[in-house]
Amino acid sequence: MEGWIVSKQDVKDYPFPVKVGSKEIAPKYHVIGVPSIVVLKNEQFAQLASGAPNIKNIRPLLKALDAGALNVTEAVQKKSGDEIFVTGYIKIQGADANVIIIDHAKRLPVDAWLPREAVKSKFKKTPPRTMSELAGKAVALKGKLVKGPDGAMRLQVREEVRYDKENAAKTAAGEK
Repeated sequence: MEGWIVSKQDVKDYPFPVKVGSKEIAPKYHVIGVPSIVVLKNEQFAQLASGAPNIKNIRPLLKALDAGALNVTEAVQKKSGDEIFVTGYIKIQGADANVIIIDHAKRLPVDAWLPREAVKSKFKKTPPRTMSELAGKAVALKGKLVKGPDGAMRLQVREEVRYDKENAAKTAAGEK
């Protein structure tokens, strides 16, 4: 993996070589604003993160790509029944709170693997994780591609591979 960064951010803390980009390369990778980071996997455009919050939250995505995860564009090219390991950003949309995983170009509907909302138990110190906490965050998911009732492909999540600081490479399906 390698990357291009278009901003004044430090390029030293990434787990792969990062070059400073320019206005000339920005259109090639669909960079509209700064700060932005473009991730290349096998010299192919794999992911774009624009804006300080997305760049701050990109580390789990980078670790997943490094561990062999597909980006969403690669995942949607697989066929129904395939088991996949995919990474991207979670987006919750619509009145029905549909969950999708997105990358720079494609989106894939995902079956929720956590509750949409929860009430904090008086017996636990922290409330359970919910889908709404993951909105806008990078995730890595393992699961099976299936066709929904409308014929569209979706991901049935088997497990979430967590690469956050407290749970480095710990897996969670619900909350293990």
